[in-house]
Amino acid sequence: MPVQVSWDDAAQTIIRWEYVGKWTWNEVSSTFQQVNQMMRAVEHPVSIIHDLTQSTRMPGGALTQAYRFTSALPENWDISVVVGSGAFVESLLDIFRKVYAKLGDHYKNAPTLDEARAIIARRKVK
Repeated sequence: MPVQVSWDDAAQTIIRWEYVGKWTWNEVSSTFQQVNQMMRAVEHPVSIIHDLTQSTRMPGGALTQAYRFTSALPENWDISVVVGSGAFVESLLDIFRKVYAKLGDHYKNAPTLDEARAIIARRKVK
């Protein structure tokens, strides 16, 4: 499957989305239901890593879809860190942050999975 999710840590505080090759928003939508169930199964805050390092492209309509999915996350969502996004996706994230400021504040960028985990860890310490 081009879009897969799993717990990134044993404490179930981070969910990692992996986007491989060409993927669609329909595939994200199907996986999103699983993510909501995972997040609702725990009471503590959950962060999300969107790993685009193996993705070949971003489907059209990214801003609309990002808003749709982000606004439907459970209340225990903390932040999302986008990994390996490249300049185009980083530009889209900058626009998202400006247009949807309240939700956009929950998005960060990282060049690697390790840095994404470090961003999340630093946030938990605060």
